[in-house]
Amino acid sequence: MKVRGIRVLLAALIVMTPLMSMAQNRGDRGDYQKRIQEQRTKLKKDLKLDKKQVEKFDKVFETYDKKRTELMQNSAGGDRTGMREKMTKMRDGLNADLKKVLSTKQYKKYQEIEKKRMEERSRGRGDGGGRGGRGGRA
Repeated sequence: MKVRGIRVLLAALIVMTPLMSMAQNRGDRGDYQKRIQEQRTKLKKDLKLDKKQVEKFDKVFETYDKKRTELMQNSAGGDRTGMREKMTKMRDGLNADLKKVLSTKQYKKYQEIEKKRMEERSRGRGDGGGRGGRGGRA
């Protein structure tokens, strides 16, 4: 009887450990604003923005953040494809606005940085993309 209890406890631990790890990772999302600020501060430094550009850059991203937040709130649990299309359109608008703020050289560097960031991000998510790996299955 004791051996069976130990086996059940061991099996429960094996099942619960990855679940607890995922829950902790989701808790990190609370630091989202902090991570975004750190990314943008680094981006401003990497692009070597002058004071005027920093003000415009911040304003562009402030507007983008506000629109993105509204979209996320209004689309909660809704059509993912429609939301993806809207996000792509917003992102295109962001890029167009940044193109007005940055020099040609800075914008090219911005695109390179973003491409690298997206590649790293997709690598970090595995080969299946969203939640649960391939095709959304757990």
